[in-house]
Amino acid sequence: MKILEYAFSKDYSYVTKLFEDHNIAFIDIETDGLSHKNKIVLIGMVIFSDQTKTGKVIQLFNEDYQSERDILKQFFVLLEAHKINYFVSFNGDSFDFPFINARLKALKVNRMLNKKFNIDLLRVVRQNKVFFPFESYTLKSLEKFIGIHRSDTISGKDSVILYHSFIETKDPKLEEIILLHNYDDIINMVPLLRIYQNIKFNTLYKKCTLAQEQFFLISCEFKKNTCIVLLGHPYKAPRIESYYETLGSTFDQKIENTIISFEIKKLKMKDSDTVLTIVNTNSVLNLDFSALSQSDKETYLIAVDDQLYWHNIVHIAEKIHSKYL
Repeated sequence: MKILEYAFSKDYSYVTKLFEDHNIAFIDIETDGLSHKNKIVLIGMVIFSDQTKTGKVIQLFNEDYQSERDILKQFFVLLEAHKINYFVSFNGDSFDFPFINARLKALKVNRMLNKKFNIDLLRVVRQNKVFFPFESYTLKSLEKFIGIHRSDTISGKDSVILYHSFIETKDPKLEEIILLHNYDDIINMVPLLRIYQNIKFNTLYKKCTLAQEQFFLISCEFKKNTCIVLLGHPYKAPRIESYYETLGSTFDQKIENTIISFEIKKLKMKDSDTVLTIVNTNSVLNLDFSALSQSDKETYLIAVDDQLYWHNIVHIAEKIHSKYL
């Protein structure tokens, strides 16, 4: 395995502005074929985190065709070291993430990536075609559209052919071409993130801690008298599926994410149309709501009309999580 690191010296203030206090990794992989039976030969990343004063470019190269497992393990070492919260990719939902997870499983590396924490720029562009009036939605066409100059001249298909030639010949010029192709892919994704200046940015997930482990609240929705909270993490070992249910709440552990649901009540305020959504403490926690102090009652208020009280949602999720585990 060969590890290459470079400083990212260009302006990236718009990245930190978009992601607030979250740590980001732009990622792109190169493989020696499209089948999940093929190997990952290169993982490229641009990392922006609290651990780096400037952005950092890292490439993990499988230079001997035997280091795939090593580069995957090192990939997760870096994600943990930089406490990555979100990924940015181009076609990552359809290619990079499924390919990485398939290879992790094949190599018996007990990790996985969670697509819910990936911002796929290709998907964003396709969903907002009004801003991008061109026919071919490739990374190179988008780069050209916003005026990015690319140094390399090869395609992904060319990269596969050149890699096999490199393995046979160990020609350093071939290695340089392969690395440059991946380097341009990851470097050019950073300014592409500026497309969010024209597009409404999705709300970032709220951080929470359950049993001393960090999670993120992916979503919270109400269905009749039930609140359903979806929790997850960008990268963790696959979970053992389990399901627990008691009166008033359920805990459903999936391989990637955790679903906690609990009963709620909706109360309409007198002399107004305001609707309060509260936890049904009687059934969920065996607490008589009417007997609680005013300050305690407020901790079980999870929404006023459409405004969610995220802090209280985290609070009840922690209580239910500790009840089952």
